[in-house]
Amino acid sequence: MSLSRGALCPWLSGWLLGLMVAVPVWAAGPQRDKANWDNLKELVSGQEIQVVLNDAKSYRGKFQSVSDEGLVVSLATDEQTFTKQSVLRVSSKGQGRRGRNIGIGALIGVGGGAATGAAINPISLTTRGETVAIGMVAR
Repeated sequence: MSLSRGALCPWLSGWLLGLMVAVPVWAAGPQRDKANWDNLKELVSGQEIQVVLNDAKSYRGKFQSVSDEGLVVSLATDEQTFTKQSVLRVSSKGQGRRGRNIGIGALIGVGGGAATGAAINPISLTTRGETVAIGMVAR
């Protein structure tokens, strides 16, 4: 099946718009249950964490161990045990996602540029011997 010149622009724009929506949704991936105490068992001893208690006090230290009753953290001055009932939130700095985010931004930019270019020049992608590629012009 071939597309006529007039049909190419709406088809390409629709495809690129779908791609720009789908990529960020796909990259976000499934979310874990962040309120599950068992998630703390995935932490590695010595990993930097922040513990926020129900009374809004916050502590930073190195994770030592976790049990069904509480959490042991090595603070700058001593080792502290926090009971499960007193802990509001535990957070740790995971691996950075800068590269993934740059890739997503680049895909969105390329898609937006291609859609804009197709909307500006909907007649054809090849004119006067110039070949137009996504984001580039080659003679």
